[in-house]
Amino acid sequence: FEQACEIWATVFPEDRSFFQDRLDFDSTYMLDTTWIAKVDGQMVAAIQVFPYWTWYETKRLKVGGIGSVATLPAYRRRGLAQQILRLQSRWMKTHGYDLSLLFTGIHSFYEQVGWSTLEDIEYIIDKQFFFNHVEHSDYTVSLYETGDFQEVMAIYECYNKFRTASMIRTKAYWEEQFQWQK
Repeated sequence: FEQACEIWATVFPEDRSFFQDRLDFDSTYMLDTTWIAKVDGQMVAAIQVFPYWTWYETKRLKVGGIGSVATLPAYRRRGLAQQILRLQSRWMKTHGYDLSLLFTGIHSFYEQVGWSTLEDIEYIIDKQFFFNHVEHSDYTVSLYETGDFQEVMAIYECYNKFRTASMIRTKAYWEEQFQWQK
């Protein structure tokens, strides 16, 4: 796991502590959901499956969220990450996952391994527009405080209940996320 964190820190802009801390605050993390590739005994690629539940209309589905897909630059174009992804797909099928999901800007890479691109509505709040108009409304904007916890969870639940592909978030998930973000 230590070596996998080093690979992610090499490939992604975040430092090593980002990956370690994220998992330290995730009680659902299991080591068997981190997969690696070695060449001549050296770990050169690592990918994670993040298990969670989502909605598809009114049905709950078990999802393998694919993340932290990384191969050291000197070992790219050998099919290592794609081989891991194929193995992870088989593993998820045998472990009761209904589907896997990832967010990416390199669709063709994942389509070669069997993923399909789905269009979704993207919601963007223009910060400047919002702040230019907020003083003329009945709302105020303030920093998050610990006492806001229940309301944040309720807003998320109200907005996302039965929204296809939204993560079903438990209270433990929220608590861990807030601890990690601190």
